[in-house]
Amino acid sequence: MFITDVLRSGLKVYSVQDVIADVYNDGSTWFNGYNEKYFEDKGTLFKALFPKLYFFPILRFTFKYRNLYEEDMSAFKALSCMIFGKKV
Repeated sequence: MFITDVLRSGLKVYSVQDVIADVYNDGSTWFNGYNEKYFEDKGTLFKALFPKLYFFPILRFTFKYRNLYEEDMSAFKALSCMIFGKKV
């Protein structure tokens, strides 16, 4: 979201290969599984990043990553949660 806002405001961005931090995934403090809140937040993010074409990334995410969440939720339910999330 930050990078998108920077690019939309017209600032110049460049990348450097230097390491600035090491990140360890010992456990997440915000991820509580693929539940309704996760998909609503994902829908909100896609709406913020792609205001006019948000439905396409939502649809792509629903089907491309369904193997990650299919034990917790159906693809239709995930899709409907993301669509609901974009309205918030």
